Amino acid sequence: MALVGCGGSPGAAGDGFLPGDAGTREGVLGFGAAQRTLGTGTVITVADVNGDGKVDAVVAGVDPSTGGPTGGSLLSMGDGTFRTGGTFSTGGSSLWLTTGDFTGGGKASLISANGSGNPGGGNMMALTGHGDGTFGSARSFSAEQYPVAVVSGDFDKDGKDDAAVVARSAGKLDIFLSSASMAASLGAGMVPEAIAVGDFNGDGNLDLAVGGGTSVKGQVVIFLGSAAGAFTAGVTYPLGKEAGAIAAADADGDGKLDLIVADKISATVTVGHGHGDGTFAFGAGFPTGTGADNTLALVVGDFNGGGRLDAAVINVPGAGPAYLSVVLGGGDGTFGPPNMFGQFNTSEVNPGALGAGDFNGDGRLDLIVAHGQIETFTNTSR
Repeated sequence: MALVGCGGSPGAAGDGFLPGDAGTREGVLGFGAAQRTLGTGTVITVADVNGDGKVDAVVAGVDPSTGGPTGGSLLSMGDGTFRTGGTFSTGGSSLWLTTGDFTGGGKASLISANGSGNPGGGNMMALTGHGDGTFGSARSFSAEQYPVAVVSGDFDKDGKDDAAVVARSAGKLDIFLSSASMAASLGAGMVPEAIAVGDFNGDGNLDLAVGGGTSVKGQVVIFLGSAAGAFTAGVTYPLGKEAGAIAAADADGDGKLDLIVADKISATVTVGHGHGDGTFAFGAGFPTGTGADNTLALVVGDFNGGGRLDAAVINVPGAGPAYLSVVLGGGDGTFGPPNMFGQFNTSEVNPGALGAGDFNGDGRLDLIVAHGQIETFTNTSR
């Protein structure tokens, strides 16, 4: 499991073609050298925020040059480069960003989960999108203690996106239905810190999966949604260690949503195979790095054009820089050995630091990382 591109500048391995099983699962996986782009920040989300059909990026978090909060949109030129769309203030140090149409006007707006420098504080900020890549002034609303992750979706089917917030210190899942008023607060299990959304039981309503845990044991809690936007706790699944990042997608090709969970402590991803009724079967984990590394961010997609679901993560070792790792899916819910590359400032990496999108219009998913600086990795798979 050689580490490509580390020990020098990021991506220092020429065209970035990778070891591991990079050439054995339909397409030869590759990523180019890191390209510094505009802006600064430590969290990122990708979406078309100006309505031109191209995938943009929105960044926030900490500006490494000042140590203070930052925020801005990076509008895609369609060739892998970006232009500045506008700056904004989230009113604090953002830990997570998500976009959604929260007003029903067809424009992407923004929600930021803010930390306050201690695990007992923090608040939420909503910024209304203008449809041109700029956002209005931040409006504060209250979640419970230390909100660390947010997802959006139309939970109550009123044509407006709603928000589900994980409050880590409070151990809660807070639901907001198209307003700044909390509609529900639900117990979310042991030290929750990650969330994914999807229809897990095929009833047409959005459900939620919340991951969390400690250094010795982890868990995923399922919440089944109703057409009114109410949620009921379903099964709690124990996992090996801390479930620090989670995504919902079809990993085994059966047409049912599965859960892909990154173990924050042991640098593995585990698949919960969805049965289509809101229940899952979790198997053994697949390594994304060395066992001593921490996995802090996760995105999924088809990165090598093989028609199967792959996973990309940011791993942080006990010593040395953080790095990217991609594991290729087998189409049956398994993943191959890790393909590792890139290098980042470990102190500026957090769970919201990684995004994926086709930024140059070639039909391949590229990666973008917010680690103080903003860097893109162009997908060169063939």
